[in-house]
Amino acid sequence: VTAGSTPLARVIVWAGEIPREVELGNFRPRFPDRPLDLVIGSVDEYATWVNVGEQRHRLDEAGLTTRLHIFDGGHRLDRETLRALAANAPGVDAPGVDAPGVDAPGVDAP
Repeated sequence: VTAGSTPLARVIVWAGEIPREVELGNFRPRFPDRPLDLVIGSVDEYATWVNVGEQRHRLDEAGLTTRLHIFDGGHRLDRETLRALAANAPGVDAPGVDAPGVDAPGVDAP
């Protein structure tokens, strides 16, 4: 992301995070107008390292919206979630897509 200049069509952050040293505001023009997808397992053993709540706050401050996808499982790829992301049908919510009040590892309540 930081080394290129090509606009990004979509960003999916799966069980990880955009490095904290990346100044997101500097790259805002390259990010898509659609929400960034953050994906994590409900029992991911790295959830405290990832800190979804802090990551969402950073992205929000940079003017980037997010959708949080939580699947039942640990630190792995999840077939259903992957299919839902690939389908990305307008108006169709994937299982585990966040809504106000959804609890996730590393997410603090407002």
